[in-house]
Amino acid sequence: MGRRVTPVMLAVWLLFEVAAAAQTGEGRVEVGGGVRWLGGTSYPRVSATETSLANGRFTLFDSDTRLEPATRVEARVGARLTSVLQMEGAFSYSRPELQTRITSDVEGISDVTLTDRITEYTFEGGITAQLARWSFGRLAPFAAGGLGYLRQLHDGHGLVETGQTYYVGGGFRVPFSLRRGLVKASGIRADARAQFSRNGVALDEDTRIVPSLSASFFVRF
Repeated sequence: MGRRVTPVMLAVWLLFEVAAAAQTGEGRVEVGGGVRWLGGTSYPRVSATETSLANGRFTLFDSDTRLEPATRVEARVGARLTSVLQMEGAFSYSRPELQTRITSDVEGISDVTLTDRITEYTFEGGITAQLARWSFGRLAPFAAGGLGYLRQLHDGHGLVETGQTYYVGGGFRVPFSLRRGLVKASGIRADARAQFSRNGVALDEDTRIVPSLSASFFVRF
């Protein structure tokens, strides 16, 4: 029989986390910046069809679209809510390439790939939970989750698409030093996420998931 996780057990675990995190003496406001890599996304095949006079349908050509992997520039600011929890907001910018491959043309035209450079802005808000009991030396692991707003502009900015993002994951912070002045700490941060997205340049409303990795520098006040 499996062990049941009760509210009392969760409360005890939280008390342990708070006690461990309280020993760090770190600042309450965190500002950071870095880069984030996001995996590519493939969309369902779309077939261009035509209806004949006899109500028959035949395919003119097929198209397969993919948003290529991209590296984002990311800025982030956070505020500690408790010794364990930190609320944070992030803004990122990237220029992924949208590729559409046209195949199986009924007139026998050779396959062709069309490209469109997408300007992408993401605004996200989330929570990180410090896992102080699993820290090792200065390495401080955390769990993270949040949601965001996605804005995508096609090349030339003539067409704007919007969507939603969600993420879950975790990572670690490594402070270089702890201080007593205005800057309480500075260091590096890295995380890995499962990134979910809906709408945007997609032609349907399915939710898609891609991997995401980031590396950044932070300062705490």
